[in-house]
Amino acid sequence: MAWRNYIADAFRNNRKVAENYVFMTLLQVLNMCFYLIVYPFLISRLGDAGYGTYAFAWSVTCILMAAVNFGFDLPGAKRVAQIMVDGGDKKQLGSVLSAIQTAKLGLEMLVALLFAILLLAVPFLREHRLLFAIGFAQTLSCILFPQWYFQGVQRMRVVTFIQFGSKLLSLPFIFWLLHSPDDVWLFMLITTAASLLGAAAAWLLIRFKDGVKMPFVPFANTKQYYAEAVPFFLTNIMGIAKEQGVVLLTGAFLGMADVAVYDLANKIVTVPRIMLMKINDALFPKIVVQSTSKQVRRIMFGEVAVSLLVVALVLWLGHGELPMAYPVSIILSTTVLFWLLGTAFVDFVFVPTNHRYLVTANQVVALVTCLSAVSVWLLLKPSVYGVAAGLALSGLCEVIFCIAVTKHKNLMKW
Repeated sequence: MAWRNYIADAFRNNRKVAENYVFMTLLQVLNMCFYLIVYPFLISRLGDAGYGTYAFAWSVTCILMAAVNFGFDLPGAKRVAQIMVDGGDKKQLGSVLSAIQTAKLGLEMLVALLFAILLLAVPFLREHRLLFAIGFAQTLSCILFPQWYFQGVQRMRVVTFIQFGSKLLSLPFIFWLLHSPDDVWLFMLITTAASLLGAAAAWLLIRFKDGVKMPFVPFANTKQYYAEAVPFFLTNIMGIAKEQGVVLLTGAFLGMADVAVYDLANKIVTVPRIMLMKINDALFPKIVVQSTSKQVRRIMFGEVAVSLLVVALVLWLGHGELPMAYPVSIILSTTVLFWLLGTAFVDFVFVPTNHRYLVTANQVVALVTCLSAVSVWLLLKPSVYGVAAGLALSGLCEVIFCIAVTKHKNLMKW
């Protein structure tokens, strides 16, 4: 009976964590599955080069969105989680939401100016200016859709319903409007419209269903939020630069058809990678306010075991399929383990101990090793396999760095 009571107590105490994880994971998996399902149709209508051009434009959009987000999300989720622990005062929640939205609005203006300059200066962007301009519009969702708020209040099911619902609404338009490679901009328009629709729904839900009023916050009052977010901004922008920089280098050195191959392989691996990495996101609101070294060790050891099983699963399921993407997906599958452990160190060791600069230093290591390895490989022996290997190597270096500094600064008892 004792063990039954223990399990029942553990379930009750972690019910919110489990629910948060299920919906966060379900959201990302459904998003990935959505694009994997429509991938054959997109290739048949847009062609390898056309879809590769879309993936290239999406990579640029992701970098711009990272600049607008500026690392506010993790500190914002932490603030919301602490407010909820203290009783969930709606006035305080509204102040946090307003301050971060105001700060992001200021960044949106700067990013828009930078994007306009790039659009005029870079020939490839200028040639496909409509495609890139539509993609840029998605940066507005960074302001209107505060996913970090729902993470902090542990109601990620709302995000899942909104985002997947908007994806389903876009599906008929994808099959109806796309006919040839010239319709790449239409595909970007459909995805952007779906994103903005979901963002508007989330904002209205917070304002009217949750009853959280978002008062005007002077821009001068956002300084503390910028200061708090700088390390996370540097971390995010370098992480995005690493992931999307690989795509940009592939397109520049190998061509858009290879971008399509890499994108498919990455999507295959992203499904299990997200399923595991969302464990850390779901645990974050609870661990960040109360954690022990013993808890963190157990989480990490469990993640290593599960990651190795996922790598083995990718090897087994992909055999004999997707001749070009399969070897790339095998190499990329190692990032499941490396990125999961790296995120665990950030969320459960560096952030709770207020060593935010280590979060940035960690991504510096990952970015430098990734882009250096990929660039050397592409110069010596151009191949999409080298691109994947460079990304995997950066993940390994990231984990080695995290372990080394944690031991050196005695941040966690081993």
